[in-house]
Parts: sequence; structure tokens; C-alpha cells
Amino acid sequence: MSFNNTCKEGYIALTGGKVWYRICGSDKKEVPLVVVHGGPGLSHDYLDTLEELSDERPVIFYDQHCCGNSEKKEDLTNWTLDYLGFELGRVLAMAEKTHDSNKYHIFAHSFGASVAVSHILHTKLDGLVSLVLASPSLSIPLLRDDLNRCISLLPQSVRDILKSETPPGKFDEAPMAFYKSFFCRMNPFPDCLNRTLEKINISMFDYMFGPGLFHLTGTLKEFDVTDRLGELSLPTLLTCGVYDEITPDTVKYYHGKIRNSEMAIFNESSHMPHLEQKDEYLNYIRSFLIKHDVNAG
Repeated sequence: MSFNNTCKEGYIALTGGKVWYRICGSDKKEVPLVVVHGGPGLSHDYLDTLEELSDERPVIFYDQHCCGNSEKKEDLTNWTLDYLGFELGRVLAMAEKTHDSNKYHIFAHSFGASVAVSHILHTKLDGLVSLVLASPSLSIPLLRDDLNRCISLLPQSVRDILKSETPPGKFDEAPMAFYKSFFCRMNPFPDCLNRTLEKINISMFDYMFGPGLFHLTGTLKEFDVTDRLGELSLPTLLTCGVYDEITPDTVKYYHGKIRNSEMAIFNESSHMPHLEQKDEYLNYIRSFLIKHDVNAG
């Protein structure tokens, strides 16, 4: 990335383990952006393209509990949205210290939206200026429906494997056929995404989601915050790709429930428009953030 020379890394010490973070553009004047990665069990790496926004504002990445560069403590009692929300709160407190107005934006992708929205709904965040929900997972029942809809578009031989009672390996041929259609359509996958896939905490994914994306039987199998989305009252942008595993219809449904929200669909992308249509996507995010920086006053 072109802004690495302005980045600094460190750890936040929590009882559940040290949380790794990186701040890029800490000397920039606009309101900081805190980036919440997806999962469960992934790392921040696949969102590295957002670092380009640090030419005008601090961009803060972190790896969630037991993920990526953060300390690994296989304590299942902390593999919860409550703990991940507590952890996010500590990162946000750090973000406030990087800016004179104690304000920040949040960008949350996929499962990261589950973490961010749950935390926002349970905690008064005076510093939050705006929210970007990128391909957001806000309801496991709706995610299950979306995945089934996507699977129905694949060849019968792939459908049979994905829907079998015995889940295939996460990177077997059939799951990869799904990923290349609805997760990331770039061939080959970019290096930043491969780094995330190499670091995945499979135990955490299996515990919270299930033994595969197509068998959602984990602790979050009934998670759904759609009935509370009307409580969000800050400027919110929802994004997705036309071929997204979180389908545009589902994101439109969330958009309709959130006051003061807008939505953008990227026509050549699936679940990773920040990679698949990088320049167009980052320009859109940049414009949204600039438009709402004024709210920090």
C-alpha cells in the first residue's frame, strides 16, 4: 500500500487477550474511520484497500479476539457478540484520542456488521458520526435464505455437495465454486484476501456460525437484529454487490428499516466490491465520509 510509512501498530491489553491494531494516517485532519472485519474468525487483511482513505483521515484496523495478529486464547466464553462488542468499544475509545473532536466513523463488513450494530444498539456512542454497513450480516435466518438462493444458481453437482448432511471442507472444490461466484469473483484471489483465508480461526467460525457457511448451526444460528434497525438514527450507508452472498434484496430490506440511510449496489461485484471494483467503491465511501465529517462539529 502507498501509505505504509504513516502507519503504526500496537496492542490493546484486554483480559481476553491482546488486541492488535494498526493506525494509518494518524496525522491527517479528517474524522477517523474504524474498520470492523468480518468472520467469525477472519482477520483485517482482506480490507487493506481501505488504507487508501488514510490520505485524508486516520484509518484504524484491528483484528478481533483470537483472530489474525491478535493474541489467541481459545476461551469459548469470549466467543460472543457481547465480548466482541466490548472489544470494539475499546478500539473506539482509542480512535477518539486520535482526533480533537473525539469523533469517528465505523466501516463494518459482513459479520463485522453484526458486531458493530449489536454494540451500537446496546451502547450510547456519542462519538459515532456515521456508519457504513458493507454487505451486512444482520440476520442469520435471512443469511440462510440468501445462501440457499445463491446455491440454487450453481450446477446440480455442486448443489448436492453443499447441501449434503456431511459438510465439505471449507476450501474443497464445491465451496470454492460458491466463493468464486458470490464471495469474490477475482481470479486469482488478491493477496490480501489470501492472507485472511490463511489466518482463519476455523474453530471460532465453527463455534459461532457452524461447520461451514452452508450449515449454520453455531451459537449465532438465531441471531437477528432486524426488528431493532429502526433504532439506528445516524447517517448510514449500506453497500453490496449484484452477485453478493448477502443479496441486494436483503440489503434493500435492511435499508428500508434504517432511517436516514442510503444504499449503493456495485454491478460487477459479489461480497468484496472493495476489491472487485476498488476505485469506484473507495471513491463512493470517501464521498460519504466527507459528506458527514461536518457532523463531527
